[in-house]
Amino acid sequence: MLVTVIIPAYNAQRYLTRCLDSIFTIEEEIEVIVVNDGSRDKTKEILDSYQEKHKNLVCIHQNNSGVSYSRNVGLKAAKGEYIMFADADDIFDNEMFKRLIMPLKEKKYDFVFGDYETISENDELYDYMKIEKKLITLKDIKEYFLSYTDLNTCWGKLFKKDIILQYKIHFDTTIHIGEDRAFVGDYITHINNYYYTDNSVYKYRIVIDSVMGSSRTSISDSKISDFVKGFRHRKKFADNNRIDKKALCEEVASETIAMINIMLHGRRPYRVSNAEAHNLLMDKTIKNNLHYVSKLRTVDKKRRIVCRLLTHNIGISLYVFIKYLVNKIK
Repeated sequence: MLVTVIIPAYNAQRYLTRCLDSIFTIEEEIEVIVVNDGSRDKTKEILDSYQEKHKNLVCIHQNNSGVSYSRNVGLKAAKGEYIMFADADDIFDNEMFKRLIMPLKEKKYDFVFGDYETISENDELYDYMKIEKKLITLKDIKEYFLSYTDLNTCWGKLFKKDIILQYKIHFDTTIHIGEDRAFVGDYITHINNYYYTDNSVYKYRIVIDSVMGSSRTSISDSKISDFVKGFRHRKKFADNNRIDKKALCEEVASETIAMINIMLHGRRPYRVSNAEAHNLLMDKTIKNNLHYVSKLRTVDKKRRIVCRLLTHNIGISLYVFIKYLVNKIK
C-alpha cells in the first residue's frame, strides 16, 4: 500500500533537510512529493541533491502560487492510495509513521489521525497536544472538529485518495489562513469510519517570526475575508452534518467583536477605516450571525447588547464612540 506525502516548500532551506531526513527514515513504501513554490533560496539545490539519492522523491518546481495551490498540484500528481500532508519545517519519523499506517494493515479506514507534539526552532519539545475528548461515533468526531482546533490542520493525518477524487475535494486558493480547516471539513463530511491513535504521530514546529504569529495582532482585508469565508464553511459543515451550531455562532460573534476591538484600539472615532470594520460588519453572513446571537438567552446580556448594536449603523457608531472613550481613559 503506497502512501504519498505532499510537502509544499517556499524558501525552506533552513529546515528542509531536517524534514526530509526524518521522512526518509520511514521503512514503509512511500512516495514523497515536494512542490517548490517559487523559492528564492537554496530549496531547489537541496531538492536536487536528495532526488539523486531517493528515487521515491518527486520534485515539482513552479512559480510562487501559495500553499493551497501547491497542495492541489501535489494531489494531482499523487499515486498513493492514501495521502499525507506535511510542512517543510516539520518532522516525523519511522516510529510515528508506523502508528498511522499500522491500523490500515487490518482495515482500510477512511481517515487516520493521532496526537502531535509542538517543537521549537531547535527541535526542543514545547507541548504534547492530546485529544482529550473520547471519540466513538462519526458524530463525535464531527462535533469535535467544529468545536476544537486539534483536527483543523491537514498535516499528520492520512486521507484516502479515492474519497478526495470522488467528491472533488481540494484546497481553496482564495483562503490564506485556515485553508486546511476547510479541506479537512469537506473531507470528514464524507467519511464512513476513522481510526484515532492516542500516540504522537507528528512534530509541528513553531517558528516565532512566522506569518501565523504576526497575523494574530493585525487585521487586514485579507484576514477579514478569510475569517468570513471560514465561518461560512464551518456553518455549512454544521448544516451538512446536522450539528447544533449555537456554540459555533457564539464563538464567531466573540471573534468578530475581538477583531473590531483590535481595529478600533487607539483610534479616534472618525478615523476608523471603512475598509476594515465597516466591511466586516456589513457582511451579510456576519451581520446575520450577530443578530442571531443577540437573541440567544444562553449568552450573557452584555454580549447580546453589543451584538445587537453592531447590527445597526447607528449602533456601530455608538459602539465605536464608547470604545474610543474607554481606550482614552485607559
